[in-house]
Amino acid sequence: MMRILVADDHAMFGEALHYLLKSIDPALEVRAVNSVAAALDAIVSDGAPDLVLLDYAMPDLDGLQGIDSIRAVDGTVRIAMLSGNTDPIVVRSALAKGVLGWIPKSLPPATLIHALRLMMAGQRFVPPELLETAPLMGLSEREGQVALLLAQGNPDKVIAERLGIEPATARVHVRRILKKSGAANRTQYAAMVRS
Repeated sequence: MMRILVADDHAMFGEALHYLLKSIDPALEVRAVNSVAAALDAIVSDGAPDLVLLDYAMPDLDGLQGIDSIRAVDGTVRIAMLSGNTDPIVVRSALAKGVLGWIPKSLPPATLIHALRLMMAGQRFVPPELLETAPLMGLSEREGQVALLLAQGNPDKVIAERLGIEPATARVHVRRILKKSGAANRTQYAAMVRS
């Protein structure tokens, strides 16, 4: 039997998703919680589920912090994000943390069911339009990681801390990214990525 943990602070959405999941497979065990803290408690008390569906906008931690918190409790748990946020930078940041996918809350039910089936089988699902960010093309993997943090407005020191690199190395990557993109400065680069 597959176990799914839904972490969403909107009770109505959580209930609707619970119903939808049970309609896919009545044998599914689905538990809904309304905070990251409650999700962590559920994982500790019940063991890791087969899939965590984590809302990006939670009251106690944002989705990216939530991913880190869940992974700190169990590094093997599979996580997929739920959100009304379709910002490609946010989506790519979550994917860089190893989530299985990004489910916009606006997905039609048939597409949502398809996405859930893919992720329950361990495959990735992200609507292609959420990955279209031209200024990230042509970058190395590390440059892409730096670029995502740069586009969020992070200074070199924060980029270095998040990626476990030296601040001087982060500065070198930032200069290369700006040169490759043709952006005059950090602000212009962030605007290019978000446009």
